[in-house]
Amino acid sequence: AAAAAAAAAGVARRPQGPRPSTQLPPIPARVEQLEQLSNRELFALLTDRDKYAAFFHQLEGPVRLQKLRESMAAECEELAQGTLSKEPRLAELRNQINVLRSSQVVDARAQYDAAARQQADLLDQADPGLLVERLTSAIDEVDRKSQECAEAFAGRHGREPPSHQDLSAFMADYRELRELYHLRQAKKQVYCSLHPSSRSFQV
Repeated sequence: AAAAAAAAAGVARRPQGPRPSTQLPPIPARVEQLEQLSNRELFALLTDRDKYAAFFHQLEGPVRLQKLRESMAAECEELAQGTLSKEPRLAELRNQINVLRSSQVVDARAQYDAAARQQADLLDQADPGLLVERLTSAIDEVDRKSQECAEAFAGRHGREPPSHQDLSAFMADYRELRELYHLRQAKKQVYCSLHPSSRSFQV
């Protein structure tokens, strides 16, 4: 019984591995391609989805975002491997709990509770449903904010072309929100591809 308690305590003292970096590349203060366009051309980008998409995907930012997605996929895979490495310890804790349940030692109940708490903590850290739920909520939140940003800009200007300064400010805010949206979508897709059972939790 004492050996089982010591093993359970050892799990609690095990240091956590480094968390993967999710920092986005810095957003440039200036976009030369935008500065070279006239106000009429800039306004056309805002009213034509195809033109905007073609312009956006030739910028350096989307290229860097794709590289970041690939980097995140590698980091998520490493994190998944770390989670899988906990399975032997979980199995060992389950065996210890079974031993403690059948033990007649006076302090068996206290030791069993300690091992059960350790097991619950490990399972909570690797709960796919909870992780997918949090990612989905974060994705929906930033998508809503970007939509509100676009609607507010359209409401201020109507059919009149905006000033270059106002348009640049809007583009910077909107691009930042959409890059964050796609980053979170990439995380969710990578996680679900590495954990097929988590797809049932997607909403």
